[in-house]
Amino acid sequence: MEIPCYKCGTLVEQGRPFCPQCVAPLIRVAVPEGAAVVVPSDAPAAAGILRPTHRFHLPGTIDWSQGLVAAALGGAIAAFFTLLGIGVIAGGAFAVFFYRRRVPFMTVTPTMGAKLGAASGAICFAILTVVTGIGVLVAGREKAWSQLLESVQQNPLRGWSDPQAQQQVLDLLKTPQGLIAFILMALALFLVGCVILAGLGGTVSAWLRRR
Repeated sequence: MEIPCYKCGTLVEQGRPFCPQCVAPLIRVAVPEGAAVVVPSDAPAAAGILRPTHRFHLPGTIDWSQGLVAAALGGAIAAFFTLLGIGVIAGGAFAVFFYRRRVPFMTVTPTMGAKLGAASGAICFAILTVVTGIGVLVAGREKAWSQLLESVQQNPLRGWSDPQAQQQVLDLLKTPQGLIAFILMALALFLVGCVILAGLGGTVSAWLRRR
């Protein structure tokens, strides 16, 4: 029969004195029913031992109180790397790294790594969206609009070999409705890309660390 370790959640065969994962003592001392445990008022250290210092989580589950912090750090690093042109895939790996630092006794599975990476990718997307929005406000909407049209004209859409179809797209972008639709589609694609790439980075990082 296996029981979960009270400290890290690893399943341990009943009767073993120590957890093989975090080396926590598993020996319990039976206390007679009705007996009271008295802690001296002048022994704060002893009183602290009796208080649980770690939350219990089943193996393979994420403590999101720590996971969100790790994902936010990984997302911020991913956003910085993206601004430098490197990409967001490193954000998932950093999210796993920071989570292992904050929860050192928990084994991070590839599935957990994918979830942490996906969260960091979503946070990276949010940061970059805010930064882009601030840039548009600073530059001015009209200037940003003209730069977008110029970029599309200089870099025709791949797969659109028909010049007439390309001109129709440009004409659509010149309308407020077409511009909004284009921006929403671009944001959706960028969000999916950030989540997938960062999730892949978290999966690979967790898999390599387990090996």
